[in-house]
Amino acid sequence: MDCSDFTDTYIKKSSDNALAFFKAKGHSDKMAAEIMAYKLRLIISKSGNEWTLSRINSNGKQHTLKFELDKEFDEILPNGHIAKSIVSAGNGCKQFIHKQLDGELEIKFIYDFNNSEPVVTGIIGGVTAKWFFAKD
Repeated sequence: MDCSDFTDTYIKKSSDNALAFFKAKGHSDKMAAEIMAYKLRLIISKSGNEWTLSRINSNGKQHTLKFELDKEFDEILPNGHIAKSIVSAGNGCKQFIHKQLDGELEIKFIYDFNNSEPVVTGIIGGVTAKWFFAKD
């Protein structure tokens, strides 16, 4: 499978344990609840060797990654911090594995495209959350 097979626009259907995930990232209860209430759109595209992965909230905030697989880059986080990040392909190129180091906080996102409805798993410390998407 060519990784470009999953370039598309997706919308979040549901999530599991996301509130605990955002709290583990250091968000207040109020902020974590606000983030949970947003509708989330995920847009993935590719041009040459460069991938673009955008997460857009219904409040208009957008977080975009531009990267080449297996090349470390500086990621500007929504809070303004700069994290050292790398995205690799996994599971026969049916996954993106995004590792992010924000100071001493290590976060891992696995974008799993094994079927037509992607699942994004976020891992921070001992907390794991999942977001379930469908094509928009």
